[in-house]
Amino acid sequence: MKIIAANFKMNGDREFIDNWFQNFNADTENLVIVGLPPIYLESSVQNFNKSNIKIAGQNVSKFNNPGAYTGQMSSAMLNDVGVEFCIVGHSEAREHLCEDNESVYEKYNCLKSFSITPIVCIGESLEVREANNHLHFISDQIEKFSTNEDKIIFAYEPIWAIGSGLVPTQEEIEEMSSHIKSYFSQQVTVLYGGSVNSKNSSEILNMNNIDGVLVGGASLNAEEFANIAQS
Repeated sequence: MKIIAANFKMNGDREFIDNWFQNFNADTENLVIVGLPPIYLESSVQNFNKSNIKIAGQNVSKFNNPGAYTGQMSSAMLNDVGVEFCIVGHSEAREHLCEDNESVYEKYNCLKSFSITPIVCIGESLEVREANNHLHFISDQIEKFSTNEDKIIFAYEPIWAIGSGLVPTQEEIEEMSSHIKSYFSQQVTVLYGGSVNSKNSSEILNMNNIDGVLVGGASLNAEEFANIAQS
């Protein structure tokens, strides 16, 4: 079984999401996870959360206790509405919300304390890749998790591939996934994200060290995402 995760980002409204789930028809044994904007999480958990389709948050606060954190959403709140998965550390959050490795790890621990499974995003820029510093860069991003004995889901998303149409070679993806898994003694799940679509998903999912995909833009089309889920 592979993990096929969607990230709607800041897209959609209630009608769009309802229509998306009505049009999503995939005969698959893979686990499908759909990351939605926070305002639609509760209704979507109630209406669409099934045995092989799970609703995910796209981010969470690094603060666990209630307090004066205007605009933030805690792990307790996600748990309260039935969310079982949550994306943390996405490159867009790192860029636009100034998140760093320390805050991502804090969010990870907050989610785990409420039995929510984090999907930890990591990835390097084109500048880092061209400087041949990508392995060291990713090591820095995952170092704090190396002493953790829990099963971990990482989503490797090279920043230069997100929304660009560029996809690393199979050798580049395999090198990185092997590098990530070599850091841990326990089972680690590695998803690949970055310009994933129905044309390249089968090749990516057939790679030895890739356990699933995290899909951005292509996930907004229910039929396209269903084809990926069935890859």
